[in-house]
Amino acid sequence: MLSSIEYNMYPWGNAYYNVSKCASAAFDKQKTFCWAELCGNKTNPPPGCFSGPVLCQHGQDECDADSYETCARSLYPTKQFTEFITCFEGTNEARLNMVKHCANVAKMSFLAIEACFFSADRQKLDAEVAKATAALGKAKLGTPWVLLNGVRVDPGGMLKQVCMALAKEGKTPTGCSSVELPTSSPPPSRIC
Repeated sequence: MLSSIEYNMYPWGNAYYNVSKCASAAFDKQKTFCWAELCGNKTNPPPGCFSGPVLCQHGQDECDADSYETCARSLYPTKQFTEFITCFEGTNEARLNMVKHCANVAKMSFLAIEACFFSADRQKLDAEVAKATAALGKAKLGTPWVLLNGVRVDPGGMLKQVCMALAKEGKTPTGCSSVELPTSSPPPSRIC
């Protein structure tokens, strides 16, 4: 079904750059909104919006996990990246000691992902996903925040929502065969 849709996953969550206007000693959900409002959706954001220290809701391990995911996302096609994310985030709860295992499961080079993680590219890639997240502004109230054609959907019902959107376009990928889609009934006929 991935060949039928454009799919983007931005591993950033509730993280934010600890810019001076929104600075805090530790993660603060309100500072996430401050950062998004200050830095999001701007052609010319203030200095520091996408550089410097990052604060993640669940600490440095979460920041590192997001960066590993961002590196994997930049190096591999969507299908492999999705396999990696399913293993890493889903099955293994983003435990850092599982990056190599999940890279192998998805037929990715752990060495390439690790090289990216320890390179200067990491900061650039993290800034790209941060910009996409900040562009949502204060509208993003939590994670995961899933948009389908620009409208928020419940991740639990995402497959059905995607299949309904594709059905409206006349597409019925095999991945939708297990999903019960509403049928549009013809208008009742009139008897005169």
